[in-house]
Amino acid sequence: MSRFLTILFIWSVLLLSTLITEPVAAEEVQPSILVVYSSTQEDPGPNIHRLDMVAGHFTKDVRIVAANDLNESHIKEATHLIYFGEVKLKIPKEVKEYINQFPGKIIAFGHNYEQFRPFHFINHQGTVQVDQYTVTNQDNHTLPLPEKREISDIKNSDATKEWITAGRHYPLLLQKGDYYYYAADELTLDDMIVFGEVLHYILEIDHLKEHPAYFRLEDVHPLLDPKLLKDSAHVLLENDIPFMISVTPVYVNPKTGERYRLSDAPDLLQVLKDLQSQGAAIVLHGYTDQACSLPTGSGFEFIGCEEDSQLPKEVIEERIRKGTEELVLHGLEPVSFESSHYMIPQNGYESVRPFFTLYTGQLQLSDDNWRIMDESPFLTTPSFLKGIALIPETLRYKKHAQSSIEDMERRIHQLSAARDSVMSAFYHPYLGPDGLEEMIATMNDVPTIAWKDISQQAELTWKKKGVVLAEHHEQKPVPEQPKATIFSILASVPWSGLIIGFSSAVMIIVISFIQKSRWRKYDQ
Repeated sequence: MSRFLTILFIWSVLLLSTLITEPVAAEEVQPSILVVYSSTQEDPGPNIHRLDMVAGHFTKDVRIVAANDLNESHIKEATHLIYFGEVKLKIPKEVKEYINQFPGKIIAFGHNYEQFRPFHFINHQGTVQVDQYTVTNQDNHTLPLPEKREISDIKNSDATKEWITAGRHYPLLLQKGDYYYYAADELTLDDMIVFGEVLHYILEIDHLKEHPAYFRLEDVHPLLDPKLLKDSAHVLLENDIPFMISVTPVYVNPKTGERYRLSDAPDLLQVLKDLQSQGAAIVLHGYTDQACSLPTGSGFEFIGCEEDSQLPKEVIEERIRKGTEELVLHGLEPVSFESSHYMIPQNGYESVRPFFTLYTGQLQLSDDNWRIMDESPFLTTPSFLKGIALIPETLRYKKHAQSSIEDMERRIHQLSAARDSVMSAFYHPYLGPDGLEEMIATMNDVPTIAWKDISQQAELTWKKKGVVLAEHHEQKPVPEQPKATIFSILASVPWSGLIIGFSSAVMIIVISFIQKSRWRKYDQ
């Protein structure tokens, strides 16, 4: 019997050792950022969306609340608080107390800061016009502004540090202890760049100092000459640059009523398939990229024909579904979505989420005016994208004029004020490959540029929506999953190794007790 107990004990130890795995490293705790805003409008406007984009670069936990709706639960769940005063107004007493008593770091923008006790160190002396920003922690990197900006004139304040200055000597972002003040009531792209850089220090998140780079071949549709696409792609492949291809699967000519599909362009389709097999990432660029009596390429597909009109969420989702199905039917697997001319209402992002986890381009920031759109300087997951990650377009595109390269160089200089800003651009293949080579050379001159493949970031959620690959499309074999056993089931349970080890020990004790009882009975 002692031999049996020894074997049982050894078996228990071996079983325990096979089930206990190496401990999994704990995930980095993300900050929980609460954005409180005071505005004349009920819903968050463009300024708050821009702030959301910057905050979303650091965390997916961003909550946006109107000041009048602020309550104690919001405060308890946040690690950092940002107050944005778009307009001057009286803050309710209860709201002031919530903010006054907040235990973490607070950043205030614009108006009404003087109503909060922590910001009495600010001495406001009117306003001033400025034409440049300087980030003091980035070797005094200076950004010339495209036009003069009006900011608050802060003088003789009791601040301990000036992170950003404007003009020659006007402080723009000041700090005293855990409290920061940004002396402007409007956010532009330049503000997003400099504020985003300093936010690395405020949140104590030290991102890698490299510029993620992305490139996209734009506006590919069934009537495009396949040779032009092939020639442009060849330049990118020769330079070992990962790239996207933005595809509109159906071309519509409203004047004639004709509709051209990828099946009507077999040579183009073959080029797309070949490039996909070589690593190109396919992006769905709308279903038809047009609306009403306008031809493909004119946009407005997701907002309708009327000025600043809105399409129902169901209509937007149906067009995204049709576009996805059209690509998949022909053996193309889209990994991201790009709206037509970047136009899409706020509810449209909810329609994108069931199909894609990545969005490419700029974002429309207002349902009242489609022209109000902007990019993020950073990779981000803003809360208004409903869980979608944004791959922003920051350097624009090559036009016929030489000045477009100069514009790109100016943008590169602006974006370089932030350590990990995105350098991304697109190119129309119909221009021929020569202009593309010049763009790539300009981007490759950026220090610490790092070309990225979005396919590695994408999750093909459209497969869960019933969009399946065509039978003729060559699919990667799915490895057969091993059948579940009692051991595999137990191994998946937390602390299963300890549970089984403990159970085995109990079993040994019980068997030992029974054996001893038998020996006592025998002795008697």
